[in-house]
Amino acid sequence: MKTKSVIFFLTISLGLLFYSGSTKAQEVQMPVCSKIQVITPQMAFGIGFFAAYPGFIGASVYQTQDSLLVMEILYKNEGSILKVRKPVSREEIDMICGQINTKTFEEATNDVDIDRDGRRKIIASTMAYSLAYYAWALPTTFEPRSGKAYTASYLLLGSAGFFIPMLATEKGSFTKGMAKGYTYGCFLGIGHGLSLGALVCGGYDNSKILGISTVVSITEGIVGLNYARKHQFDRAQMRTIGSMGTWGFAYGAGIPSMWENSDDLAIAGSSLAVSALGICLGDHFARKLKPADGDVTVTNSMGVLGGAISTTVIYSFAGDEGSSATYIGGAILGSLTGITLGFNKTSKINYTRSEGNLIILGEIAGGLIGGGLAALMEAKDVAALWFVTAGLFGGFVISDQAIQQRKTKTNNLGMNFSFDINPVAFQNILNKNAFEIKPGRPILNADLAKLTLHL
Repeated sequence: MKTKSVIFFLTISLGLLFYSGSTKAQEVQMPVCSKIQVITPQMAFGIGFFAAYPGFIGASVYQTQDSLLVMEILYKNEGSILKVRKPVSREEIDMICGQINTKTFEEATNDVDIDRDGRRKIIASTMAYSLAYYAWALPTTFEPRSGKAYTASYLLLGSAGFFIPMLATEKGSFTKGMAKGYTYGCFLGIGHGLSLGALVCGGYDNSKILGISTVVSITEGIVGLNYARKHQFDRAQMRTIGSMGTWGFAYGAGIPSMWENSDDLAIAGSSLAVSALGICLGDHFARKLKPADGDVTVTNSMGVLGGAISTTVIYSFAGDEGSSATYIGGAILGSLTGITLGFNKTSKINYTRSEGNLIILGEIAGGLIGGGLAALMEAKDVAALWFVTAGLFGGFVISDQAIQQRKTKTNNLGMNFSFDINPVAFQNILNKNAFEIKPGRPILNADLAKLTLHL
């Protein structure tokens, strides 16, 4: 009886296999969109239809003998490459193609780091820092005796901010990640240099700290550039490191200010130490999360929102009688909470650069609306602060929800039935008594067959 059961099952199984093979042979691969045979991960990024498939590899479309369209999706999950076949309509395919076609060139190449793409950004940022800071900070350090000497120094140093990086980057590869590492290094280097100069010179009231900050800024810019090159970090990863370093610098400067007897040396030392800690944490999150470019913007937006909410709540209870320690501590805890929630949110949802910019602009616009309503209603103190905070929160939520709806509106509501057979498991049939029907035992062995319903 057992042998007959095995022979019967083998006959049915082979029939199923031959049937599925003949069906596959009669399918014809169709272009997904005009001149696009396969949807790549870069094309699928940010499209809600593919959001359910982490580790997306590619998707193609087939037309069956019944003129039905089936999308075959390959994705990687827990080290295995899986395949899902979903019936789709022409309208759904057209919607996906529309989303791909409407992406700007910047969005489509956002995660593609061309070897020379960062050179222009390095030159532009160096010139901007030279004109905005280096060109007047260095002359001020040496206290020029005439306006002529100061003006000449400013103009010469400003022009050097263009020609020196242009010549220095003539050869070699300079990616967007390297450019962002350089830009953030220069930015943080100014603050770090001022703090280091304060420690060396005994306070912030010495003009020599301007020269020290200029040297430190340029040095940190070069270090950031080479760090991105060594570890092959992209723009988003270097933004994560720079953002956390900036938050850390602000926290470090604020912590000593919570006490009335704090001095310049305490603020300088604390800002350097906590900023270094923030950079280390940023490096950790950049490696672990591998964020998209818009993720960093969304996380920073939530940090600002958390600080605003906590400050408003504290002011509602403490008012003008609240101590600086209460307000600074509350703002730090609130922004830290917002940043933590931001990391959690963006670990599940990827935001493009333009989507992140839309969210932070929506948050700002909401705050402006709240301020405008407060002015119209002549709200005072606490009420006005709540109007602005509610506007910030509402602007963030509305912008984020609008983006989420656009991401998910193409999700397929159909379902797909699949029956997978593992031929290798046939050799274990006789040993495992897979098809001997007994009470309390499954009829099908899990190693042999799998029934799946995809919704």
